[in-house]
Amino acid sequence: MPPRLAGAAALLLAGLWAGSAAATVLQLVPIPVELAAGDSSAVLTIGNRGSEPVQLQIRSFVWTQEDGEDRLVPTRELVVSPPIAEIGPGQSLSARLVRTQPLPVRAEQSYRVWIDELPRAADEGGAQRALRMLMRYSVPVFVGTPRSAGPAPLEWRLQAGAASRLWAENRGGRRERVSALSLAPLAGPAAAQTVAEGLAGYVLAGQQRAWTLAAPVEAGSRYRLRFRTEAGEQEAELAAVPAP
Repeated sequence: MPPRLAGAAALLLAGLWAGSAAATVLQLVPIPVELAAGDSSAVLTIGNRGSEPVQLQIRSFVWTQEDGEDRLVPTRELVVSPPIAEIGPGQSLSARLVRTQPLPVRAEQSYRVWIDELPRAADEGGAQRALRMLMRYSVPVFVGTPRSAGPAPLEWRLQAGAASRLWAENRGGRRERVSALSLAPLAGPAAAQTVAEGLAGYVLAGQQRAWTLAAPVEAGSRYRLRFRTEAGEQEAELAAVPAP
């Protein structure tokens, strides 16, 4: 089954391993990575700011959105060189992202690059081992963003029901980054609810993203949505509609 993202966070915890207690700290530049329609490659610089060497596996995925959720499928359209690397403390690696089919694109294409820290031999004996966190970094990559494209227009829909959902549809030619989502009823005693305090995620070009609400909304009731995009603070009034 293709992997799915739980959100659009740039840094995800992948697991724990019995090893050195020192944590790895990676610095990634740039985020996101952008390639113009005619570009065949880009460079992602990975710096190790920790005190120990780190071994990495780097993979690429096509990134789409289905039924409001992020979906990742392994791809050879965008390959990363090197796919396996070791970076010493205080050192950096220039990972090259290469398009294998550098044809003109009509609309922005979206990818994700996963950078997984790999287990390594412990420096200390078994009795002295501590828990070591293995990190996964998920980097967004966008290809062919229209040069004249401004912030993408989003159309919002509020779906009532036991599992109420807030939908955003992006009919523009580039992605839109959404954060600070909150929803408040225009009338009645119900309190406002925070949908996402910080980064809520991306709504990809020509696609839809959905968020499940912590508290259900009532069909026919009206709500005020507040959110932030690259264009700044925004708000919209929505009437909750019954689930199909």
